[in-house]
Amino acid sequence: MSQPAGPPNRGQHSPGPQPTPLWQSQNDAGIIALITGVLALIMCPVLAAPAMIYGKKSQQAQAAGLADNGSMGSAGYWLGITAIIFWVCFIAIFVLFYAVFGIVWVGMFSIMDGMPAEP
Repeated sequence: MSQPAGPPNRGQHSPGPQPTPLWQSQNDAGIIALITGVLALIMCPVLAAPAMIYGKKSQQAQAAGLADNGSMGSAGYWLGITAIIFWVCFIAIFVLFYAVFGIVWVGMFSIMDGMPAEP
């Protein structure tokens, strides 16, 4: 037997939106990648590695459907790579400049040591 059609269940309300379980959303990886990538580029090259790691995690989470900010992770990943390249070039130029400047500086004083004193 079928039940008679009647009014909807009044007095009972439907459940509202359910909170997303923690295991489903992995958007934190993209945010961490972007923040560490920017900081690595500006002032702390050590943060380039975490930027690249979290960037890849964010991209993988988006591919698996667990996150929706894979572009943030991608930006963080590329900022990490850019930071490594920038800081390696900066240190190489710094060392080269001071090596050349040091040789010139030492040479200048060695020439001055060989000059006769003024009367």
